[in-house]
Amino acid sequence: MLNFMKNQGNKNLEELNRKLDLIIGLLLRLLTKDNKQAPFKEQISILYDFGMRPNEIARILNWDIRNVSKYLSKFKRSRGK
Repeated sequence: MLNFMKNQGNKNLEELNRKLDLIIGLLLRLLTKDNKQAPFKEQISILYDFGMRPNEIARILNWDIRNVSKYLSKFKRSRGK
């Protein structure tokens, strides 16, 4: 019985996490400049600045983690200058 409760709790947390990712993604897409959606690179930068990891960013934006990581490495280098 205890294992069932743990599994159910994990499923609930996973579902909650999925819904929060969806909400974050939708809110991020609402950011506009001159009535245009913020570019993906800007969205990646914003999420990174808020402390999200590359795998979380990739999941939220539905991007491949390699592309997110590649952009973040360029972003970090340009920021360091």
